[in-house]
Amino acid sequence: IASRGQSFIGAGLYYLHDKKSSTTKRVDWTYTLNLPTDNAQDGLEWMAWTAMNADKLKLMAGIKLSGRKSTAGAVYSFSLSWHPKQKPDKDTMLQAAIDALGQLKLDEHEAVIISHNDTDHPHVHVICNLVHPDTGKMAVPSYDRLTLSKWAEQYERLSGEILCKQ
Repeated sequence: IASRGQSFIGAGLYYLHDKKSSTTKRVDWTYTLNLPTDNAQDGLEWMAWTAMNADKLKLMAGIKLSGRKSTAGAVYSFSLSWHPKQKPDKDTMLQAAIDALGQLKLDEHEAVIISHNDTDHPHVHVICNLVHPDTGKMAVPSYDRLTLSKWAEQYERLSGEILCKQ
């Protein structure tokens, strides 16, 4: 789980490109979830609009603007990695990312999923908008490390092979 951020565009510059470069060789594939576009960069721009217009979305949904305001950013990202000897296909990796979002109760939120090929272990990065696209309310992913740890343990058990003894 990465530190929460303020800029979807900044996250895109990092995750959608090679490190310290404008090339995209390390990106295998991308997927957008709950967004009106299949283009990852456009999706991140849409997510930025949603976050900037959270108050308008709340008003449109009939939600009062009172209450505690979050100072943390709306950009929430995490990665899922497989052991180097595992070779999950795109559908497996994508379903794992969507399942993990569901465990975090973020499955209705906008997200961009990015697969990289720059390491020995297959992995995906998930960039999620904590601002709900319909209500404008900010999600608070409490106990997210524990939630994802339990999810990963269950994922390993279902696969039939325990690779992380801890």
